Parts: sequence; C-alpha cells; structure tokens
Amino acid sequence: MDSLDHPRRVRIRRGHILVLILSLGAMLLSACSRQPVPPEPWTPTPSPVPTTSAGCGLQQLPASWQAALKPTTMTPADEVDLLAHDPTTGRSLYIRVGSPLTVVVADPGGAQRTLFELGADEQPYGAAMEGDWAVIAVGGMNDLGVHAVYARRVTGGDQIEVAAKASDGTVPLTSTPVLYEGFAYVQVGAAGAGGTAWMKAVDLATGRSTLWSVPRAMGEMARFGDLLVWRQGTGSAAAVDLRTQRIVDVPAPLSSVGDSTWVSSDGETVVWQGESAGTGWLRAYRSGWTSMREDALPGDATSPNMTGWGRYAVVSMLNRLWIIDVETGQYAPMTIEWGGATVSGGLLATAEMANEKGGSAGLRELDLTTVPLLPACTR
Repeated sequence: MDSLDHPRRVRIRRGHILVLILSLGAMLLSACSRQPVPPEPWTPTPSPVPTTSAGCGLQQLPASWQAALKPTTMTPADEVDLLAHDPTTGRSLYIRVGSPLTVVVADPGGAQRTLFELGADEQPYGAAMEGDWAVIAVGGMNDLGVHAVYARRVTGGDQIEVAAKASDGTVPLTSTPVLYEGFAYVQVGAAGAGGTAWMKAVDLATGRSTLWSVPRAMGEMARFGDLLVWRQGTGSAAAVDLRTQRIVDVPAPLSSVGDSTWVSSDGETVVWQGESAGTGWLRAYRSGWTSMREDALPGDATSPNMTGWGRYAVVSMLNRLWIIDVETGQYAPMTIEWGGATVSGGLLATAEMANEKGGSAGLRELDLTTVPLLPACTR
C-alpha cells in the first residue's frame, strides 16, 4: 500500500475511541482518545501472553522495570502523550489535550512551553527532536493524510513550513519526518497511489530547500548512519546519502526488507516490522552485523505502529502493547489490555486505558539506560 493515505496511522492515533470497534492498538494515547469521561472502576482483562517454542516470552515486565516506571513529570499525567525525546539534550516533546491541541516541549529541569498549536480538526502524526529543533507532521482527525510538516526551534522563533498540501495536488507522503543535523526530510508527491515522488530537504537555519526525484516510499523513512532508507516496493529498499543528497546503493543486509509495513531507527539500529503468511516479524540491522536478525512476533501485528530505539522496539499486538529486544527475541507485555506505549531517544512511555470507554490512566515513563536488559530467552 502506498504511504499517501496512512489509513493505519490514523487508526493508531484514534485507537482508544475506536478500539472496541476496530480492534486496533495505539502507538500513543492520542488527544482524540482523551474524552472527558469520569473515572470508573475498571479492571482490564489481561490478553493472552503466548510463548514461543524457542522459549521467549515473559508473562510480565521484570520487577526492576515495573519499579522504574514512574509517573511523568508532566501534569496532568492523563492529558499528555510522549511524541519524541532527544537523549542529547534531555528534552521531550508531548501532545497536550486541550482546545486546541498543543505540542509542548519539556526541559530536563521541568520548564515547559508550548511549541505548536494545532487546528481544531488536526492531530500530530509523527515528530522528531534533535538539538535546537523539533519537527512534526500534522494530519486531520477525519481524513487520512498528512496536511503539513512544521518545524521550530525549541527555544522559540517562527514556525517553519517544511512541506504542505499544494494547489497542484502535491502532498506530504511520509508521516514521520526525519531530522538530522539541522535538516528536515520528508517525501512529497501527487495524491493517490503510485506516481513520482520527491525528497524535500529543508535547511532549518536558513530556510533553503532542495528537491530531487526518488523512488516513492511505501511506508515511512528512517535514518541509518548517513543514509535515509525506506521500502520502495515489494521486498526492496531504497537509500539516499544525506551528505550528497544522492540515491545510493542500499547496504547488502538492508536490500531485502520483505513486506514491511513500518520502519524505525535511532540512527544506528534500524528495525523493520512486517508479516508473512499471517505471522508478524521484526527484522533488525546494526552496523557490524553480517546480516539482519529476524524475530517472530508473539502474534499478528494489529497495526504498523512500531517505534524503536537501540535494541528495543514497541509494537501493538493481541490487544495490548509489547516491548521486544531485537537482539535476543525476548519480549514482554507493556499493558494488560489496550492503552499505548512508545519509545523515543531511550525514553519509554506507556499508559493503560482509564476505562473501557477510553481515556488514559496516566502516562508513566522510564529511562531504558537505567534498567537491566530483558532476560535472555531460554533455549
């Protein structure tokens, strides 16, 4: 499926309203899920936790992880969701419920300030932070597509339009913008499936942009070292050298990415999510590895909403959220039933649904660098 319409992405963002109807999980507990419903006594029904023949599959998070999950410092905790975290600066980007929805940057010391205000029918589809910059892709609540991609210095300044719908029918094609060394990257092209695509690179400091023809992305893009990689068709990948802004050969281990539906990367470890013959999988690759490592998922991925950082990826399956160690294949449930979870810049954030009608029970977070590795699988 072409990335243009992003049907799965929007369902992810709306998951807590439509969850009982659509049977879809959520990457983040989005603002459209946060209806002002009063708290109700509700005990989620734990979804089954399968184990594989290889001995992988924890019934619950290790005690050390559970102890490390603390309420977010953002208040109120049931009205925010993590969008992105920059491990270098310690800043985080959150979506805050309100009218309008706002995107807030939080400093390590606790200072908070509004960075973006969204329109009445808009929601954030994806975001990235690096150094002085934050970038978000904004889409509609009721349509299936990205309206625009915006950037702004986290310390203030004018909002920069990276890409937007144009009168000639050109629209942003990717809903997770890539931010690297002061440049924002997004694919743009004509609405509808197929057709020509262009990579748009914007120097955020100067506002100057470049545009060049590239294979159209089937899904999202991710940075791997100095390369930008994406799936361009069935089983094949494409790459652009960010230094030269030229299409280059894909590293051999990344040349075949299968029928992947999502990709995520911290710049050093790239992880693809997909499924074959009804079986979900993650394929990970890091420089120095001789080949991709593939791990079978404990169930069919209900939506391509995977986020990844280093050796960990968070996926939505079997009516709940899971964390998976892509180096060992070990996995554990993050939520009992529904809810949301994401990992960005080494920060893991998760929350259960507040009640069976939706809402959030409150965001909790932990720094993945402070907890032991998940136990290795028993073989």
